[in-house]
Amino acid sequence: MARSFRLWALSDTHVGTEIKFGRRSLEEVIQHAEAWPSEPGGADGFDIAINLGDFSGSQLPPGDEEGELVVSQYATARKHGREHFYDVIGNHDASGVDEPTQ
Repeated sequence: MARSFRLWALSDTHVGTEIKFGRRSLEEVIQHAEAWPSEPGGADGFDIAINLGDFSGSQLPPGDEEGELVVSQYATARKHGREHFYDVIGNHDASGVDEPTQ
């Protein structure tokens, strides 16, 4: 029996911007994806996730407070450990030109 590998790609959760409107955007999409039906013998939702960045919706580099929001929302995953999520930094997530690399 062939087994499939389910890659979930997500991006642009804009965690720091969305929280201002009471929305925990990364948490919401994780809960949604973990609710996808599984195949027999497989993990619910997905095997791994690639987050293509833009955790921040700001035009300025994100601060520690925004990073703490990201960590707390990843921690809400019920069926996947943090090791199932791979992150690529988006253009809104990088350090500024005159700032040290984060």
